[in-house]
Amino acid sequence: MSAMLEGIRKGVGSDVSITWLANEFLAEQKISEGQFPLYSPPTGDTAGFHRCNISRALAKGLIFRPVTDTAKATFDWYKSLPPDIQARVAPQFATQPNEESWLEVEKRLLQSWRTRDSKK
Repeated sequence: MSAMLEGIRKGVGSDVSITWLANEFLAEQKISEGQFPLYSPPTGDTAGFHRCNISRALAKGLIFRPVTDTAKATFDWYKSLPPDIQARVAPQFATQPNEESWLEVEKRLLQSWRTRDSKK
């Protein structure tokens, strides 16, 4: 996961830093499955979600391009969309009336995580 996120960061040209939060903390904060992109708890129905055997696909010739290339192409495509379509493609980035935006939720979680860490 770390290598993939680093590849995405480089591909889109971001200087963002990555902070790892404990699954238990996310559950305490009432973060539901699907609320954050790529996040699936390694327990319950999503245990092993990001792990599967792809040996048959590889044997049949599946090849991969670098994550950085995929991230850049996807981000360029996303930016080319009209704003109303962007909101439907990635609703977590859209601002909804009377609702905390995804970015605000993330900021609040990171602040809470850092405050929690400093109290230990």
